[in-house]
Amino acid sequence: MDSVTLKNYQEMLEKIVNEDMPYQYLLGEAWFYGYRFRVNAATLIPRFDTERLIDCVHTLRKSGQLEKQADVLDLGTGSGAIAVTLAKELPDLKLTAVDISSDALAVAKENAYFHQVTIEWIKGDMLDAVAQRKFDLIISNPPYISENEIGEMGEDVLMYEPKLALFAKDDGYYYYKQFARRIQSFMKADGTLLMECGSHQAAKIISLFKKSNPKAEVKSIKDYNGIDRIIYVQWKKDK
Repeated sequence: MDSVTLKNYQEMLEKIVNEDMPYQYLLGEAWFYGYRFRVNAATLIPRFDTERLIDCVHTLRKSGQLEKQADVLDLGTGSGAIAVTLAKELPDLKLTAVDISSDALAVAKENAYFHQVTIEWIKGDMLDAVAQRKFDLIISNPPYISENEIGEMGEDVLMYEPKLALFAKDDGYYYYKQFARRIQSFMKADGTLLMECGSHQAAKIISLFKKSNPKAEVKSIKDYNGIDRIIYVQWKKDK
């Protein structure tokens, strides 16, 4: 190791130790579902628990609920980790990804180029960006942290990760309330919705969806640590 490389490593370690900077931002990359992704201050660092969303999509495919050439929407794509991973794992899917941040979309597009996948990228605010369209599957890891929880969060997250992608109004339930009220009109018949949620939020979100969508099947799916992490909603065709 030459002196310049050694100095760079020392500076990186100092930032990790002294400034609580996540090492993924220093390296400019993170791993998700076995794939490497570029990340920067405009994007969240992909979390291990979020990989359960990909597992759930594989389950839908194996069960016959998600056919080939299905139209899939990723809301709040960030670095594009979910959309790009789905494009790699199930290349027949027709993927659309939305984010309100131009900087985040720029990173997502770089990741798609690196992995040589084709995705339709749209800048806009969640469902408003895809008005008049319908999808077989909508998947989302929306902002869901309440501002009341700031004191419970690590300094590395608060200092460096984009707050726009972390915090939501209505005690963290803002997007779930919006989805419960509006999302059925964006679903095709037999459409499925998969969402990540916080460790204490599943019961309330399930209640919201059952009240707004009484004909839908609504349930939670546990993450790798046994915590209710994924909300599954499926609409049935009217007979």
